[in-house]
This record gives sequence, structure tokens and C-alpha cells, in this order.
Amino acid sequence: MDASARLREVAAAASAYDATDVDVDKPLKKPQQIEAMLASRVAWGDIAPLLFFGTSDGTLHSYVPSAGAQGSASVSYLRAHTAYKKVFHACAQFLDSWGVFLTLVDTKMTLYALPLQSNPQLDGNAAASLSSLLYGRSGGAGRNSIGGGVMNDKMVVMDDTKQTTLLAAHEGAKVVCALTKQQTLRVYDWTVNRSLELRTQHELPLLFAALSEANSTSSLLSPSALPIQQLIVLSESHVFLLLKKSWCVINVDSGKVIEMQVKDGDAAAAFANAGADTIACAIALPSRHRQQAHHPTNDVFLAGKHSAVIVSLAADNEDEEEETIIDAKLRANPHNLSDDRVRVKVQRVLEYNVAPRAAYYHHPLLLLDQQDKLIVYNFGSMRLMQTIPNKATLFGAAVCHVGDAANAIVAVTASPFAMQMHTRRPLTQLVEHAKAVNRLEDAVALCKLSPDDVNVNDDELQSLYASYAMELFTQKRAYNPAMSLFLESGCRVMDVLVALYPRDLLPRSASSSANSSKTSWSASATSTAADLKGDDLVRSLLALILFLRCKRDAVATTYQRALGATQRHKNNETNKDNERELIDTVLLKCLVLICETNEEKYAATAKRELLALVSAPDNACEMGEAELFLRSHCQWNALLAFYGARKQHRKALELLEDLERTATTAASDKDAKATTIAAGAATFGREELQTSEAYMVLITSYLQRLGHKKAELVFEFSRRVLAVRPTLGLTIFTKRNVREQKEDLDPSLVLSHLKTCELPSSASSETDQETTTLPLIDARFLAIEYLTQAIANGAIRILPRLHDEVVYLLLDAITTQLQHQGSSGRLTSRVRSQRGLIGTLRRKLLAFLEAESSAYHPERMLSRTPMDMVDERAALLSRLGRHHEVLQLYAIELQDASLAEAYCNRCYEAKLADSSIYSALLRLYLRPQHSSPLAAPRSASTGVTGGSSSPAPPPIKWQRSSSTSHLLHGSAGSSNASSEAVAAAVSILNKYPERIDVPTALELLPPDVPVASLSFFFRRVLERQVERFRNGQVKKQLSKMENFKTREVLANKRKASVTVWSSHCCSVCSKRIGTGTFVRLPNGALLHYACQPAAA
Repeated sequence: MDASARLREVAAAASAYDATDVDVDKPLKKPQQIEAMLASRVAWGDIAPLLFFGTSDGTLHSYVPSAGAQGSASVSYLRAHTAYKKVFHACAQFLDSWGVFLTLVDTKMTLYALPLQSNPQLDGNAAASLSSLLYGRSGGAGRNSIGGGVMNDKMVVMDDTKQTTLLAAHEGAKVVCALTKQQTLRVYDWTVNRSLELRTQHELPLLFAALSEANSTSSLLSPSALPIQQLIVLSESHVFLLLKKSWCVINVDSGKVIEMQVKDGDAAAAFANAGADTIACAIALPSRHRQQAHHPTNDVFLAGKHSAVIVSLAADNEDEEEETIIDAKLRANPHNLSDDRVRVKVQRVLEYNVAPRAAYYHHPLLLLDQQDKLIVYNFGSMRLMQTIPNKATLFGAAVCHVGDAANAIVAVTASPFAMQMHTRRPLTQLVEHAKAVNRLEDAVALCKLSPDDVNVNDDELQSLYASYAMELFTQKRAYNPAMSLFLESGCRVMDVLVALYPRDLLPRSASSSANSSKTSWSASATSTAADLKGDDLVRSLLALILFLRCKRDAVATTYQRALGATQRHKNNETNKDNERELIDTVLLKCLVLICETNEEKYAATAKRELLALVSAPDNACEMGEAELFLRSHCQWNALLAFYGARKQHRKALELLEDLERTATTAASDKDAKATTIAAGAATFGREELQTSEAYMVLITSYLQRLGHKKAELVFEFSRRVLAVRPTLGLTIFTKRNVREQKEDLDPSLVLSHLKTCELPSSASSETDQETTTLPLIDARFLAIEYLTQAIANGAIRILPRLHDEVVYLLLDAITTQLQHQGSSGRLTSRVRSQRGLIGTLRRKLLAFLEAESSAYHPERMLSRTPMDMVDERAALLSRLGRHHEVLQLYAIELQDASLAEAYCNRCYEAKLADSSIYSALLRLYLRPQHSSPLAAPRSASTGVTGGSSSPAPPPIKWQRSSSTSHLLHGSAGSSNASSEAVAAAVSILNKYPERIDVPTALELLPPDVPVASLSFFFRRVLERQVERFRNGQVKKQLSKMENFKTREVLANKRKASVTVWSSHCCSVCSKRIGTGTFVRLPNGALLHYACQPAAA
């Protein structure tokens, strides 16, 4: 800044202080020895406040300021009070809220109770031993404390803090940090018991050595950079360390050095490697961004040769790019300074020509000592407010208060010892002057930093904030700070939109009220909207999104409170509804416009936020306005989500169908690509269409979510999906995604709908030999697949009559296919040998009949099943529990011994039958009947249309396995059974001896069967009998042992004696036991013998 500009700025600024010369009683003889000026407001009797001058010889001189006249705020006289020898140190500090003066005495941390007393121990004039008041104590494990009783004796010296060179305290955080000569950093906490307790300590040489090894490229933080030149406590967990050539901030709890982040090319980056040799002064300042009582935090003001910066603690996301504004309505809590999120932020705030010797903070002003003058800055805006010339060299300054109602003053001393008091003018006067000269930034900063001291009403404050926000928006293009000020001012959304943004953002319904929405602060913003173009428009929309989302949350909170209000608040609720509609509609338009920007980092995030907004059930966007805007900007996904949130299901499905048909046309007309693009652009804008299959999937997914009340829509819009992609269309009904609160579609209605659907006739009917999935070439097949999948999934309840319907549909389909094949079509006995589509149908039928989830009526199905379908009839008979007939089918009809054996095993292991099923199989082998009970009805059955009539059952011809054929090589045959049947029976006996009743088996066996062939059977039977006998013996012996133990316990119980006193009462009738017969229960209770039944 050049000299002329600085002069103009100074001329425009109001004087912040009024100077007054002060007479001093007993001035210091050697003012050049003054190292610091301190002040304390703790009363010393009737005297308060006190000014203290600390000199290089360790003496603390106290003076009492006095007002010139009664009620006057200015100080005209400074009276000498007391001199305290050997108590001052350059790190000394008055902690008024603790009631303590903290200092270093003989390199030990010492605390004096306030107010400081004029006693022999302090002035050093008495012969009494000083050790009588030294209460330093060293506890175990390095913990030190000073109790409340100790502080009542005015002084505490902590012996174990010997060789302390530096100390610093944070009065609000109640933390003290001390640094020893060996560069050990100790952290103490000030407790509620008025004691200091050691929290932790760190060896800085070891800490810096580990850091240097981890980061070999940087040598600034290494053991050679020690010793520490200055300590400043930032918070309860962070401390600032100033070294010779660098500085750092460490977390005292974890011992980690906090990472510092500065932008490349920023002038503040020069301070990243600055140290004590280049930094003129460093002081602690209250944070401008974290004024919280629970988490007090300090910043550090670093003044260099030509500029100054503020070092502060910041959360990781405080300086993120602007796109995060639309990704989250507010940044994460900036007050959360946990170790894994905090970083050091460096911000340049001042530039000057002469480096200051010292800096002083006088809330809300900052003063810089530049030898010949004192420069006053507004701490909030960091703008120059006043320059106070100095007649002589300054030795120090301190802030003190004279009287409760008086303004704070700054006391300044110069050489020779001369005092000058600078009284700060009322902040309200400074704010009014800043407004008058159009220094709105200064006025806003003063109001923010001292809201309780500025006497400005709410309307004026709102107008001030809004005016400055307009200045930031229109002149400085600082859109985010402008919107933050609009939020703080409480301006209406309509006022901001009308003043700053194009009218196209407003809903058509709000255009009439926009003309009347004019305010005093927006009168000069007539051409602002027209100037917003390109990058400025994008950044302003991003800031508006943040503003609208915060307003949306505020209105939503107010709306929730209004829901429980009385009837008289209906008008307010209507206004809130209108405001919510305006906010959501404009927010939707802003997000759509950001989606169309060329910046991918903005567009991708805006699309996510747009979907979240329109999908929210509480979105209050105006229906017609939002629908028209989304259509005109081709935001189909957002429009679909908007329709879904507003329950406009027909519109959503119609849109999806239109998009699918357009995509189909575009895909089929590849040769006429230009025509397709032109047609698509005319109808659907610039958005790139998805494939037809993708839109089919979207339609399917949408229909899966609709419940019973929207059954007509499901049936209507599912026809096209079923006609184009039957397999995908079937999932509309088989893979439902209806919420639990909704009633799902009725399976009976779904079945009726599927039977009427038209499927593509071009589908192939060729199927895999092993599959049970039907080709969806017929509506009947569609119904079968739906029912079988729904029954197998078990997600919905299917009535038993629909289970029967599955069997009927399959049998009808088999009949239809046989009629279609004519004379070439026939049924085979086994399903696995059936080929073609009939084989697939039969496999489907057999799988359904054998499924555990099936609940059909087998007795009804049996009469409709043809005799040639042996596997199917066997499954029906098995479901009825007629296992003997199933074995007859397998053993006699199919003449397959292995199949009959497998059926017995399956029934026995599934506990569908007991071991008698094996005896039944043996009876079929060894005592077969001359005719099958199923032969008569089979020959009389007409079967299935197209099938041939079956002849009489052939003679039994057993399929012997090689494992049993050699067992009967010497047998001559029997009149009751063939040798093959006997071989099969012997095989069953040898395989399952434990499952067969032995007497029945021996009775059924022919007398001429060789015993050698049954050797394994007899051996296993005998082994089981012996094993059973031995197990019985063991159980018998165990029972005897248990009986003996029980008898022993009983005998011991009977030996026990019970003493009945005259005071004992019956537990049932509560009368005395006396000498009558009584009973003692196991729990020790006594009762009359006659009361025993009642107790039982």
C-alpha cells in the first residue's frame, strides 16, 4: 500500500483512543530496565486495578491508577503502591480467574495468591525464614499438586520444576506448560481443587530426532534447532514452539507435530520456515473463529520484517475447495480439534514497512509498537484505525480497566519514565462512524467481536450485515462470505434472490411478489444479475446453494415446532410452507445448472445432491415448475426420482417407456445415425440415452416396488416388458421389492394377468436335456414359472389351490404337446428318458411333486396322472404315504431293484417310514403276487391323449447286479421266487442288517438259500445282539451305582437332626410348631404334618 493510500485510509478512520498524560508518583529511576507491563483486576482491599512494571532485576513495581474527577473514565494520576523483589520474570503472568500470579523464582515455578500482599516474604525486608512458606511437594511418579490450603498461605514453590527456563499459561483452558533447561516440556492442569497436576511431559530432543529421521528432507525440526525461544499455549492439547530458525505446533497429548498447510505461492508460505531470528514478535490472540467457552482456543500473531500472519488451528475440511459446499450443507464441526483432523493454518493479515518491536491485544483492537508510533488495527478486519505518535521510546503497554462502567484503557510508558493513558472510545461510536464513512467491514467486524458492547438494534444490525454482504457480492466477488453474512443477518430468501440473481431462478408463482421485494440494502443492485456470467455465475450459484440449504434447515426446524402449535399459528405455517416451496424449487434449479457446467468436480457432486433432494420425501418443490425445469434440462434420473417421491408413478412409467422406445429406435436405425440424433435431441435434449435393455431394467425395478394398490399400473406396464424380454418381465412378479408396510400383489391376480399376456412366438422351444426351466414361449409356461418360483422362494403365501394349479397347468401342457406331435409323440415310463419339450415339462412336474415346499392335494392329482408317467405317480403315492405301491411300481413295473432300494433308503433317512419298508421290499422280492394291483386300473385308463394303450404287464425279469449274482450259483431255483429275486433280497439283507426285522426276513427266505450267502447278515445280527446285551449290562451297573448313591444320600438326610424351638412357626398356617408332628422341607422350612398337602 503506498503512502497516499495510507493517508487517505487514516483520514477516513475515526480515532479509536483518546490520549491523556498521567502524573506518576515516585517514577522509576531506571525506566530502561522495564521488561514488561502487567495489569490485574483482582482487588487489593478497595484498590483495583493495579498496574505492574517488571524490571530486569526481578522487581515487580505496582501502581494504582486514579481518575481525574469523580465518575471520569480518564486516568490522570498514577500512585506508587508496593515493590515486590525477586518475584518477576519475563514469563510472569497474572491469572486473575485462577487467583494466581505465576512466575519463575530461582528457576522454579512459583505461584502467589492474589492479591499480592505486602509481607516480609515478598519485599525481602524481614529476617523470618522464607522456607516457612515454601510448600513445594514432590509426589510419586512425578505428579505435583498445590492444594487449596496451600494457596491460602499466599505462595507455593514447586521444587521439582527446578531449572525451568520458560513457562506459558492458557487461562481459559486451565493449562500451564513449562520448559526446562534440558528441553523437557511439561504440561500441567489447573484443577477444581486449585492445584496443578502434571498431565504429561515430552523430551523435545528425542521428539525432534525421531521426526528428523522420519523426514530426512527437512532439518528445520531437528535437535540442532533447539533450544526453544518462546512458548505459547494454543489450547488444552496444543502448544506453539518458536525456535531459532523455525516454529511448530505439537499435540501435547500424543507428542505429534501438527502438519502445517499453506498454499503454494502464497505470501504466508514465507513464514513456514521463519524462526526467532526473523520474527519480530509473537503473541497469543483469542481465536476469531472459535469463541466457545468449553473449547477456548488461541491463535498466534507472528510479526515479521515486512508482514504479519496469524497461525491458527483448523479442522481438515476448513479450507476445502468450493465444490464441498454442495456436497455438504455445512462443513464438519470446525471446533473438533482431534489429533487426526487438526492442522495448522497460516494466513497473512498485515503488511508494513517497519517491523514492530512488540504487539498488544486490546479487545477488539490490535496495537503494534513501531518505535515512533503505535499503530491501531481492527482485529476483525485487520484494517488500520489509528496511528498514535510517540514522543519518546516506548518501554511497554498494558490493558487495564478503571471502574466498572468505564471503557478499557491502554497505559503506555516512555523514556524518561512518563505515563500516557489511551482510553478507548465506545464501540457503538466506532461502529456508527465506520458506517458513516462506508467502512462496512470495520463495522461488521466490531459487531461480531463484541456483540454485547455494541448498542445496535436488530434491524440496524441486519441492514449493516446485508449491506456489507452486498458489497462483498457485487464489488469483491466474494460470494461465499457474502452468503454467510446474509445468513447471519436473517434476510429473506426472496430479497436475496431478487437483488442478486436472474429472475429465471424464481418460480413463476413467485414472480408477482418479486417486484414488491425491495429493501434499502438492495436498491443499488439493479445490474448485478446481468453481470453474473461464466465462472462468476458458477461460484455465485455454489454460494447460493449453501445459503439455501442452511435456510432450508432453519425453516424445517421452525416448521416442526409449528406442527405442535395451536390453531392461531395457521397463517405462519402457510407462510413457512410457501418459503419451503420457494427454497426447494430454487435449490433444485441451482443444482441443475451446476450439473451442466464443464467442471466435472462440480457437476458430479451436484448430480448426487440433486438426486438426494428430489428423492427426499420432505422436498417441497413446486410440482409443475420442477417438472418443467427438469424436462427442459434433460435430467431424466432426477425427474424419475422426483416422480417417485411425489407418488406420480404413472408419469414415471410413461417417461421410462418413452425413453425405452426412443433408445430402441436409435439402436435399430444405425445407418441413419444423423436422423436419429436429431430426433432424439428434439425430443430428449442433450442427455445421452441409455440402451433399451437398461430402460427395461429400470421399468422392471420400478414395478417391483409397487404394491397391491398400484396393481393396475403393474399389470399395464409389465405387458411390454413381458412381450420384449419375458425372462426379465417375469422378475417383476417373482423378485418383489415392496416395503414391509405395504400389501403385495395378490398371486391369483398375477396368475390371471400372466395367462393373458402375449409372448414372442419366435422364441426357440429347444431346451437342455437336464434343465427344468421352461422356455417362455407361451402364457401357460409363464404362469407355471411364476408359481413354481414363488412357491420355492416362500416370500409370499400361495394358496393350496394354486399349488394344484401348477400340476394342472403342467399336465395340460404335456397333453397339448402330445397332441401337437401327433402319432410321433409318446410318453416314456421314466422321466430321464423323455426328450424334447415334453421331457422338460415332465422334469418340471416331477421336481415340483417332490419339492418339500409344494402343498398340492396328491389324491386329486393321482386320478389325472396317466399310468405311463411312472415317476410322477410314484411321487404322488409317496406323498400319500403309500410306500408299498411305490415299491411295486419300481420293482414290478420298472423292474429296477436299485431304484426300489434307493427309495427305501430315502424314506428311512427322511423318517417318512420306519424299518418295515425294507421288510415290505423283501416281501415283494420273495413273495410276489401273481398280478399287480396297479395293472387293472392302468389297462383301463385312457391315459393322455396321443399316448398308446399299455399291454398287460410283462413277466418279471430282474436286473441283477454283479455283486449278488455269484451268491446263488449253487441254488436250484424255487417255486415261489426266481433266483434273481432271491439274489436281490439277499443283497438287501447284507447291506442293511440293522434295519430289517430278523424273524420276518427268515420267514420270507426260501429254505434252499445257502447260508454262506447270508454269512455277513448273520454276523452283523449277532454282533448287534451282543452289543445290545453288553450295553444293557453297562446300563444296569450304572443304575445300581446310582441307586447306591441315592440310598447313601437318603441315609445321611435321615440322620440329620432338627431343633425346633418354641418360636418356630409353620410356613403355611404361621402357627407355632409346638410338640406336634412336623415336616421339614428340603429348603429348610418347617410346617405341620397336616399342612403338608396344602404346601405341596
